[in-house]
Amino acid sequence: MPEIQPGERRRVTLKIPRELYDKLSELIEGTGFRSVTEFATYVLRDVAASRIGQYVPTI
Repeated sequence: MPEIQPGERRRVTLKIPRELYDKLSELIEGTGFRSVTEFATYVLRDVAASRIGQYVPTI
């Protein structure tokens, strides 16, 4: 992974279908997640952590 240089953005945009965004928005209501972005980050970190050292199929 390339090193992040000073002044570079530390975030990127991950595009998902609007339908999925809307469903996730409904799903997180009342859960304590403040946004779909916060929820998606939580889920993706969990998936990535559980896959370390395991085969991950590609599309």
